[in-house]
Amino acid sequence: MLELFTVFFKAGILTVGGGLAIIPVLEPEIISREWLATEEMAEIVAVAMAMPGAFAVNVSTFVGFRFGGVTGALVATAGLLAPALMVMVAIALCFKTFIKNRWVVAALNGVRPAVLGLIAAFVASLAHLFFLRQNAGESPWWQVPNLATIALFAALFALDWKFKPHPVALIGISMAAGALLFGVFKMPV
Repeated sequence: MLELFTVFFKAGILTVGGGLAIIPVLEPEIISREWLATEEMAEIVAVAMAMPGAFAVNVSTFVGFRFGGVTGALVATAGLLAPALMVMVAIALCFKTFIKNRWVVAALNGVRPAVLGLIAAFVASLAHLFFLRQNAGESPWWQVPNLATIALFAALFALDWKFKPHPVALIGISMAAGALLFGVFKMPV
């Protein structure tokens, strides 16, 4: 359990920007320790995105639970939240001085492109995992796109771009469409 706490504590320290920025930091740690396979990690990410609450907390809770049950979930979540709690308490104690420091503001502005890069790398990793069939036999991955998933993504992206539905509605629509495409019509995943 100490290793679990340490991995999530390190992810909590190294993750700047919240949410999705945790995945590029956390995924190599989890995969290298063989706590989860890449596909399982992707499934946990999908479930965590669909659940209410903070994404990073959801991921830590799910991974911790898979590793060590309820105790693992509590340990992983505590490990993830401890660095942020310590930093936020320190900032709260000296907020007025902290927020007016031009070096602090400049440093935080410099972090933004790094966070965007981390999120873009994660999105590219998910696109590779979700848009290409995993059980394609002998064919190289680039020859076997999962057209149903790509079409669903394009339709949901266009719906979100044009009409800006509430995220819960968009998740509900995507779950219903997924159930139809991959459950009723049995499109290959």
